Amino acid sequence: MVLLCWMMAFVPAHHRFSVDAHSGFAEQKNVCRQWVPILFIGLLAIMYVFAGISKFDPDWLSGRFLEIMFSRYRNHTFLSGIYSNSGFALLISYAGLLFDLLIVPALLWKKTRNAAFLLSCCFHLFNSYTFHVGIFPYLGIALNLFFYMPIQTSLKEPQSITTGHTPYQRLIRIALPLFLTIQLLLPLRHFIFPGNVFWTDEGYRMSWKMMGRTKSGWVKFKVTDAEGRLKEYIDPAKELSTTHCMWLAGSPDMIWQYAQRTKKKYQDTNNMRVKVFAVGEVSLNRRKPQPLIDSTINLAEQTWQPFRHSAWILPFHR
Repeated sequence: MVLLCWMMAFVPAHHRFSVDAHSGFAEQKNVCRQWVPILFIGLLAIMYVFAGISKFDPDWLSGRFLEIMFSRYRNHTFLSGIYSNSGFALLISYAGLLFDLLIVPALLWKKTRNAAFLLSCCFHLFNSYTFHVGIFPYLGIALNLFFYMPIQTSLKEPQSITTGHTPYQRLIRIALPLFLTIQLLLPLRHFIFPGNVFWTDEGYRMSWKMMGRTKSGWVKFKVTDAEGRLKEYIDPAKELSTTHCMWLAGSPDMIWQYAQRTKKKYQDTNNMRVKVFAVGEVSLNRRKPQPLIDSTINLAEQTWQPFRHSAWILPFHR
């Protein structure tokens, strides 16, 4: 969503059906520069391909993850028999993997484009109903229209897609490949960190590892003075919602931020230097819970290093 918002700030989307065009501030025309669909199709291709590659994971290939996700329908009046069937989970696992890897080539090829579009609609609507993933499925359906732009023709213009010669053409030729190259490299960032990215979360964001893991657990914070005398145990559940507590327990960066927040609170209210330790357990894809954070490390004195492994994050043991 953030990427699309930034992209929409730069693309010339104000020449049709806009206040600018209606008011005469922008020229009304049916022409779309060729770099615009390339930008959106490029981002979609990167997202889908990396989402497909990330599914080559034991929990996905075995159907384990989707069995967990489908378990919410175990008491459904009409669908409990389907969603509780392990064979159905396995079928959807491999169908999802193939969809992510093949949908962009199928949409690019004119002979399969219409069938791929219908398949995409079914896929996204199924995800919307089953997984409740917000606006994304409908956004995915809408963005498929960019694949039709290169074959459209306008009644008023000789061609709806044109390379054109604008004052910004040289800048676009530099910026577009640079932007897409960055988007290609960001999903690979997790490889510079050791361990299971689904567990450590180091490099997880912007990696397009969608629908690959679920975490549950708890975390509390032990606060001591500089000499190690116990001050209190803080239970985040007393000030955060259940959903926020769930995210906090499984996210090392959020745990570190909460520890920094606790440190600052003591400094501001009591002018006291304290040590903050995180104590808790997390389950990855419903395995046996295990500690995520080293409870002997004072998080108040740790600095966040976005490009280096944080030693206070414990390794995952299957």
